[in-house]
Amino acid sequence: MNRCALGPSVDDPLKWSASLAVALEYLNALEGDFWNKIRGAGLAYGASLRADVTNGLIYFGLYKAASPREALAAAKKIVEGYADGSTPIRSDDFSNARGSLASGLVESEKTRSQALFGAWRRSLLDQPPDRNRQLIQAVGDVTESDALDAIRTWVAPLFDDACACTALTCAPAKLEGFKATLLDVMRLSGPPEVYDDNSLEALVGRA
Repeated sequence: MNRCALGPSVDDPLKWSASLAVALEYLNALEGDFWNKIRGAGLAYGASLRADVTNGLIYFGLYKAASPREALAAAKKIVEGYADGSTPIRSDDFSNARGSLASGLVESEKTRSQALFGAWRRSLLDQPPDRNRQLIQAVGDVTESDALDAIRTWVAPLFDDACACTALTCAPAKLEGFKATLLDVMRLSGPPEVYDDNSLEALVGRA
């Protein structure tokens, strides 16, 4: 299952992207909330959040979900806890997430070829040549309050059926059950669209 909603874009203040990136790193952390309460509970093999700043989108995904409805509910509960303030951020884990993210940004351009590719990509996107350096600095300045704001602003809408698009691949026998229990039909902008092998072949235009 994948859910998609609007997120910060390259035209927005860099602080927004940095705050969201740190928040996602914190939520996705090994032995973190998603790991323990979704994978650890046997609801799905994997659950993750990611942002696509280039296109201004944010995604939540479940991989090999034995219980998609329960896994989605667990993820929503985790996010709502941080959004409404009932779950405090763990300071040590937050510092680790921020450091891990900054380290990953440095590692992404540790060789000449990687740095060249990064510069070429930024040029195509009309970004400043030192955007990666700016982002590393912005990540270092993100506070726990900034991360919570990012969760409330960008992550929480992912779990609102009025704000997010949802795509689910399942066995035909489970289709009606998921249509009835996975989504809040009253909050959808339109009825769910269902595709099988034949309709997908016609849509894509090839076997």
